[in-house]
Amino acid sequence: DAAASAAAAKDHVASLQTQLDLALSKSRERDERVKGEHAAAAAAITAAEADAHAAQARADDADARVEQLGEDLKAARERARTAVAAAAAHRPTTGGSEANDPKP
Repeated sequence: DAAASAAAAKDHVASLQTQLDLALSKSRERDERVKGEHAAAAAAITAAEADAHAAQARADDADARVEQLGEDLKAARERARTAVAAAAAHRPTTGGSEANDPKP
């Protein structure tokens, strides 16, 4: 019976087409989900890179501040040495009138 075979073949082709359409739909959904995940990952990477650059800039600023503080400390030490030397130069020598003052 050729008509029954043709109808069965037609039904089988329709079933295969439905399965193909479903598979294509799932594949498109998966592709869209993967594209979204890739976009989210790319955004996270971009944000992490920006954070890393900002952290590096802060570290560079901190290094510069530490270097400046070191220079300030050297200058302060030199001023202190100069002040001590000046005070020592103006201190009365022993044997002067202070040597005869009674000790408190």
